[in-house]
Amino acid sequence: MFTHSRLSVVIMAGVLLVLGADVGLAQQDLPSFAGDGRNSAYPTLSTVFTPGEGTPDARPGDAQEQRGLRNALETQRSLLAKANQTQALDLPGVGRRVSNGDLAALIPRLVQALDSGRPIAEVADAYLLQGDGQGNVRFTSYFTPTLAVSPVATDRYRVPVYRKPAGDTLPSRKEIDAGALAGQGLELAWTDSAVDLFFLQVQGSGYGQYEDGQRTLLSYGGKNGHPYASIGKYLVAQGEIPVERISMASIRQWLAAHPDRQREVLEVNPSYNFFVAGGAAVIGSGGVPLTPMRSVAADSAILPLGSVIVIEMPILARDGTVDHHQTRMMVVQDRGGAIKGTNRIDIYAGGGREAEVFAGQMKHFGRVWLLLPKQGA
Repeated sequence: MFTHSRLSVVIMAGVLLVLGADVGLAQQDLPSFAGDGRNSAYPTLSTVFTPGEGTPDARPGDAQEQRGLRNALETQRSLLAKANQTQALDLPGVGRRVSNGDLAALIPRLVQALDSGRPIAEVADAYLLQGDGQGNVRFTSYFTPTLAVSPVATDRYRVPVYRKPAGDTLPSRKEIDAGALAGQGLELAWTDSAVDLFFLQVQGSGYGQYEDGQRTLLSYGGKNGHPYASIGKYLVAQGEIPVERISMASIRQWLAAHPDRQREVLEVNPSYNFFVAGGAAVIGSGGVPLTPMRSVAADSAILPLGSVIVIEMPILARDGTVDHHQTRMMVVQDRGGAIKGTNRIDIYAGGGREAEVFAGQMKHFGRVWLLLPKQGA
C-alpha cells in the first residue's frame, strides 16, 4: 500500500475505523520536542479559519494515490447524501455560512479538476485552520488492530471483551477490571491480553481472530462515560519514557518489561470502550467505509463531517523527527471523543503492521486547510 519514497522508511501506514473512540493514545497533549514539526515563526492567526493565499497543491502523484483519493471523494459524496443536516454553519473567519449542500457541491468540482488536470485552486477556496494559534496542528493516527480471541473463557483466554451494559452510570476501568460487570452475560468473546484489549479500545475497533482462523469485526459499541486520560502522557510525566521516544511501540515495550505495573498504568485511563460484533467494513462516524491515508477524524464542530481538507502530513526521518511535509487531500469522515478544538487531526491508517507503525509514531505537526467551493466559479 505504501512506498518508501512517498511516506518514508519510518512513516509507513494503513488505517481503520473509530466511531467516537479515544484515539491518539500516546500522542495527544504531549509537550513539544525538537523535530516535532511545529513552526513558531508562522504569523499569529486571530480566527479559527483564515483565507489562504491560494489553495495548496495536493494533486496525487501516481495512479495508486489517484485511486485512493477518488475512492475517498466518492464515499464522501455518499456521506453527504445521507446527512440530514440542513442548517448552515457559521465557521469563524470563513465569511460565509456553510451547508451540507456547499460541501457536496465541492466533490464533483474536485473530481473534474483531477480529470482535467486543472489546478485545485480554480475550483476551491482554502481556509487555513488556526491550530495552536500559528497554524500548527498536531497529527496523530489510528489503525485497525487484530485481537486474539476465544468464544469461551479458558486458562489462556481470561480477559472478557464486553458489550455495553444498560444504564447511564457505568463503572470505571478500574472497577470493570475488578469484576464489576462479571456474571451479567455481557461477554462477546475472551482474549489473552489486557494490554492488547486496551489498545483495541483506544483505536475504537478491530478484528477478533479465533484459533480456527475465523475472525469477526469488533466495532465501537459505546463507552462508560468516564473521561479519557492518556497513559502515554502519564508515563512521560513519571519519567518512564522520554517525550521524544513516546509511541505505541515504546509504551508496549514498557508494559511488557513491567508486568507488575501493567494494571496500575492502564487504569490511569478510567474511560472504557465496549464493542459490538459483526459487519464487514470499517465504518467511521459519518456512516461510510474509511479509506486508509485519506480519511481523518476531527472535531466536527470545527471541521464538519463531509468536509474536504488539505494537510501538510509530516514525513519522518529515521530518528523520528520531521524530515519534510507531504501536501495531501483528505476527507473528514470520523470523530473521536479525545479530539477537541482546532489543534488536532487523527489520520486513519488502515490495518496491518505498516498501519500500526505509522499510527504508533505519529505525534507531529503540520498545517490544515479547509476546502470550500470557489466563490464566483
